[in-house]
Amino acid sequence: MKAKTFVFLLCFAVIANSYAQQDNDEETNYSVLCLIYEQKPLFVDCKDLGWDKQFQCFEEQLEKHIKTHFCYPKKALEEGIQDRVVVDFTVQINGTVKILKITGTDKELKAAARSVIESLPRLIPGKKRGKPIAVKFSCPINFKLTND
Repeated sequence: MKAKTFVFLLCFAVIANSYAQQDNDEETNYSVLCLIYEQKPLFVDCKDLGWDKQFQCFEEQLEKHIKTHFCYPKKALEEGIQDRVVVDFTVQINGTVKILKITGTDKELKAAARSVIESLPRLIPGKKRGKPIAVKFSCPINFKLTND
């Protein structure tokens, strides 16, 4: 059963990753870059859910965190700058987040993306063979201005 679920999640992540690379109107897409683990990193609110619901819970909690802590930089807002910033990070074995790489064209937006990911609470680390492991993630954040 676990093997089937793992294969399903692996296929889902590959499809989600290729979909995330398409130009779309979604605010944020998330894709796991490394799926070699038995337990994925978790937000504390997700720990009591079944294995099959934890990935969805992680995505929902990450999206909620970004929306709650997101702040469009004033300078970028004034200059009408929009961009897609991708933050590659790992959830370390102690549950903290380590930024690996930030890709984008505007330094203000890259700094804002760094800030929101670095403000993540301590997570429950992923596990492999019962031991904590670092797990890599890629989090695209679309900075888009609306005509409100």
